[in-house]
Amino acid sequence: MPRKTVLIPLLALLLAAAAPAAVKPRLGVYKGYVQVFSHVAVTVRSQYNRNALVTFTFSGNLRQRLLNRHLIYGEKITVYYHPTSLLAVRIKAKQYPGS
Repeated sequence: MPRKTVLIPLLALLLAAAAPAAVKPRLGVYKGYVQVFSHVAVTVRSQYNRNALVTFTFSGNLRQRLLNRHLIYGEKITVYYHPTSLLAVRIKAKQYPGS
């Protein structure tokens, strides 16, 4: 009888230790063309669907990097973003100096 009482807490500890670690969310990728650019957000027209427009806000680090740069209407762009919040973490596009 004492064995059962010892095994139950031990089993609970083993199951708690085997819980999976937090998974880092994957970034979404959106390819398209720049429609509107500001230092806070960018609006992109989809490369595959000409009617689809999506506006992405920039993360703090990205906003600082783009402070003295700008993007031109119609340039190709690839946006890496968090799918739940549409927060752009990284962009891949030709950037021009100046604001």
